[in-house]
Amino acid sequence: MKNERKKYPLSAIFFAAVLFLSIASLYGMLIPGRLVLAQENRVAAQATMPTASTFMSRTWQENTERALVDRLPLRQAFISIQRFVEGKLLSETEADGILIGKHGYMFTKLSPLTEDARKRLDKNVSAVDNFGRQSSVPVSFMVVPSAAYIYPEYLPAFCSGAGSPLLDEGALLREINAQLDGAVKTVDVAAKLMPNKATQLYYKTDHHWTTYGAYQAYLACAETMGFEPMELDAQKWVQVPGFYGTHYAKTRLSGAEADTLSYYPVAGELAVYEVSDESERELTQTLPIINTEKLQGNDSYGAFLDGNHGYCVVRGSGQGKLLVVKDSYANSLIPFLTANYAEIGVVDYRNYPYGLNSLISQEGYDEVLILYCLQSFISDTDIPKLNRPSTLG
Repeated sequence: MKNERKKYPLSAIFFAAVLFLSIASLYGMLIPGRLVLAQENRVAAQATMPTASTFMSRTWQENTERALVDRLPLRQAFISIQRFVEGKLLSETEADGILIGKHGYMFTKLSPLTEDARKRLDKNVSAVDNFGRQSSVPVSFMVVPSAAYIYPEYLPAFCSGAGSPLLDEGALLREINAQLDGAVKTVDVAAKLMPNKATQLYYKTDHHWTTYGAYQAYLACAETMGFEPMELDAQKWVQVPGFYGTHYAKTRLSGAEADTLSYYPVAGELAVYEVSDESERELTQTLPIINTEKLQGNDSYGAFLDGNHGYCVVRGSGQGKLLVVKDSYANSLIPFLTANYAEIGVVDYRNYPYGLNSLISQEGYDEVLILYCLQSFISDTDIPKLNRPSTLG
């Protein structure tokens, strides 16, 4: 009996803790509406009612599990404790698909392609190829390697040499560009980035390239697309310290050193449109090309073009009209293009449901640039929308 009395308090504490977390998690999961996980720059998973199909396919169970985890009370505190234990005590080199490298670098882990990933990639390459062959205007294409390809010397030891668990990005980039050669003008951005790697081209705590990396890509565009690039005045760069990006949000690595986000001021404005129909675009707001109000928030990179809008237009001081189809990598490159084009239309297919032919015709675009990072180009399911037939008569 004496031993049982000693065990009882621990059992009671354990039971109470489990009961509290269960009730709190269930309550949090059932909270209606959008819960924004600010530090991770995303919306928490929302619980839904099961259907026969979602239950049998386990989609409902998986979504419910994500909702529970996302809405767990004190979630950020638990993550920080976990990352401290993993990073400091267990010397972890990977967390949530992010590789913990040397000199403070965090890398997206791109694994060799699965069969499904290969099919999706082939479909995207085919979509770009078909669009380029049928387009009435010249089309250029850029696919951007990850930081791991440019800075392999900073990867964890087990990621280099024979038997590396990482995707061979160089081989895949060459394969993609070779398949598209002829239909579009391919921009070999890796060839421009690699010789300039002594200056930081990618953020350490974020998956994007730095603005200097974006400028090198802009120079590569100039060589391929045939325009004269703008020259930069070193005195005009604006430095914004204290940037913790998407990789840090996932790893919450103890002792991580903040990046310095920089931008180059350019003249012009950004017009954001709400697209309600293939031929209906309503102006909703006009903003600076670099929205400095966002530089102090959790998504500082969102200052470039105010984030990812379905369709927006950037006014420049050059000649002609360029249409850019992109993921977020293009956001920090497009400001440089204002020196070369009078107008730059920007389409992000995450929030734009139509093909491009009618947009090109209606707005009079002279050429198209398609720009994605390699990770997005492999996984994106929206790229085939490029070739959607027009709904207009």
